[in-house]
Amino acid sequence: MMTEMRLHYPVPLMSRALDVSASGYYAWVQRPLSKRAREEARLEVEIKAAHKRTRQTCGPERLQRDLSEHGVQVGICRIKRIRKKLGIRCKQKKKFKATTDSTHTLPVAENLLDQHFEVSRPNTAWVSDITYIPTDEGWLYLAGHKDLFNGEVDGQLNRDSDLFLICASFLPRWEHLSLWRAALPVMLLSQGMVK
Repeated sequence: MMTEMRLHYPVPLMSRALDVSASGYYAWVQRPLSKRAREEARLEVEIKAAHKRTRQTCGPERLQRDLSEHGVQVGICRIKRIRKKLGIRCKQKKKFKATTDSTHTLPVAENLLDQHFEVSRPNTAWVSDITYIPTDEGWLYLAGHKDLFNGEVDGQLNRDSDLFLICASFLPRWEHLSLWRAALPVMLLSQGMVK
């Protein structure tokens, strides 16, 4: 504290206010670092290096193993304390959660394509699917549609809900078809029910 404040206040004044001798303060400033303090500084560097080496995915136990493989012997509690001091935390992957239930009892539309994916005209048959993309701000829903005639792919991202996304992503194509008074194409969607 005195070291930080000495730019603003004289040392004799601070030593009187804090009830510390000025000579004791100067002796402390000039004293070399203790063996433990030097070791602590070296361990901070080693732990930062090990944290980067392990792609920031290891906790204290695995960091200890990595450090010992690199010739640094240190206890778990010390690693925990230094990690806390440096603000080091490991990244944790979220477990995969299935969002589709293919064993539901709801009615399933008839498969009109029956694995025949070759068509002679555009907008005769489309295939479509929806997926979920995790982001820091929540889930993004992506719907994609492919015209089987030319392989043209349309897609749309949405933050709201998957049902809204599917409807909204069809609208531009539906409007295009209705302008030309074309017959609506056969749609093949992946089966499953969203929980």
